Amino acid sequence: KSKAEIDRIGVAEFKRLCKESVWKYKDEWEKNTRRIGFWLDMDHPYITYENNYIESLWWVIKKVFDKGLLTEDYKVLPYCARCGTGLSSHEIAQGYKTVKDPSIYVKFEISNPESYKLKAKSYFLVWTTTPWTLPANVALAVNPKLIYIRAMKDKEILILAKNRLQVLGDGWKVIEELSGKEILGEEYSQLFDYLKPDKKAFFTVGADFVSDSDGTGIVHIAPAYGEDDMAAARENDLPVLHPVKENGEFSAELPWQGVFVKDADKAITEDLELKGSLFKTELYEHEYPFCWRCDTPILYYARKSWFIKMSLLKERMIVNNQKINWIPAHVKEGRFGGWLKEMKDWAFSRDRYWGTPLPIW
Repeated sequence: KSKAEIDRIGVAEFKRLCKESVWKYKDEWEKNTRRIGFWLDMDHPYITYENNYIESLWWVIKKVFDKGLLTEDYKVLPYCARCGTGLSSHEIAQGYKTVKDPSIYVKFEISNPESYKLKAKSYFLVWTTTPWTLPANVALAVNPKLIYIRAMKDKEILILAKNRLQVLGDGWKVIEELSGKEILGEEYSQLFDYLKPDKKAFFTVGADFVSDSDGTGIVHIAPAYGEDDMAAARENDLPVLHPVKENGEFSAELPWQGVFVKDADKAITEDLELKGSLFKTELYEHEYPFCWRCDTPILYYARKSWFIKMSLLKERMIVNNQKINWIPAHVKEGRFGGWLKEMKDWAFSRDRYWGTPLPIW
């Protein structure tokens, strides 16, 4: 129901109708549960909106707080702008589709090309499947362990990974090879100057997640819209530019104000072409997550959330896992063991859904 409908019937009546709808299907659900042989104590269920459930959850949260494991922070989460809530990894797994998204190769002009002693304009060549994140760019990431090249054509020099030379096409001549370490700290011009950072930005940083298996071996960093991007920002003290509102539309600072970000990809690409910053475009087929509730494309988006700092318990849980007799045995070091090794802090707060108020006060 909309807010207007709830206001019309009153909150108390709305709650009554919600509970009525739950119990309406209770008998049918219990019959189906018995038919499939699912072993549950249906005579004594826990119901998430009842006080004893809420109070039990509050007790758990208080224990987490007492142990120093409760924290509030910005974290990039899979987020549905239509529903206004973050999604868990289990929810995300329900909504992947094979889609063809626009991908673009963008030229970032190097601020001091004379340092290369070359009489031509120099650019970092960057590939992205999310053009809408480019206005929030603050850095470019390279892998110090990779080999990069400078390739020249018509008094224009492009820098990219050696193993990605094929993306340039015909007519380009490799004039130099260099390691990723050699281009760390190189500065470049801001692609879109609508937003001003509050600390040093627009230079290359090192990152192990950058590969030369696709793209160009150079990744653009927009900390508010990528988990790896946010980690790189914290490691390198980068600013965070965040021009997207919680409804998924661009804010007033940008010319695409009020446009849902993924719908702005075409306009941003056209703007880059007018600036002379677009190298080429192509469609990219890949798996992309959609909200299982409303089928809206998921955004990776920095939001304030309450976290349980599971990372502090990681080593202890890995040790305790060795004491467990798993059946089947391969789960110990396989699916569960792998999950423990990659354990991250758990963002357990939600907006608009799940319904238990958090007793942070």
